[in-house]
Amino acid sequence: MKYLNREMLHGNAETLVLALLAEKGCHGYRLRQELAERSHDYFQMGYGQLYPLLRSMERRRLVKSDV
Repeated sequence: MKYLNREMLHGNAETLVLALLAEKGCHGYRLRQELAERSHDYFQMGYGQLYPLLRSMERRRLVKSDV
């Protein structure tokens, strides 16, 4: 997935995060950068959105934390 297209951005943020993590594991800071970079700054998720999303995904065992 080289760049995210606008149609994908209207979808589910969880799906976008999972797609990036499937490519390469990374921390929240890098996830946020990748989302912005690949969408040409169209999709910018704040930390107040990203970290609660990651915690929710971890509780449901969709992702695993390194900590």
